Amino acid sequence: VPLEDVTYPKMENIKSVLERRIPQVLPPNPTEETRRTYCVAVRVRNGPKITKEEVADVVRTASGGGHRVRLVGADVLVVVEVLMNVCGVAVVEREPLACNDFSLRKLQNRLVPLEESKEAGAKKRGRGRTR
Repeated sequence: VPLEDVTYPKMENIKSVLERRIPQVLPPNPTEETRRTYCVAVRVRNGPKITKEEVADVVRTASGGGHRVRLVGADVLVVVEVLMNVCGVAVVEREPLACNDFSLRKLQNRLVPLEESKEAGAKKRGRGRTR
């Protein structure tokens, strides 16, 4: 996931980052035409307990309400990753080419056919095919 900000894993720091990022993609007080959907993903590994509900409350407040939560196929994905004493935050808009799970391998396979990537890898390792 392309993390946009790195901070300490404290809720007040995460809130500060989200309050700066969220209004850029989820404008406050949306009309029916500008209303968007969002999904919140929180993953904590060996760090302080931060819940998805806490982050969702910050997103709802920062966006001024009015936007809808959608777990699958949302317009905006809010990601908070905590690993020990580091926290990464990203607010990612859905793009036509992006994969839902942000797999770089899947994205590469869409852009470069598999056989071409295998041949390029073999040439890099000095095992180019001779025909």
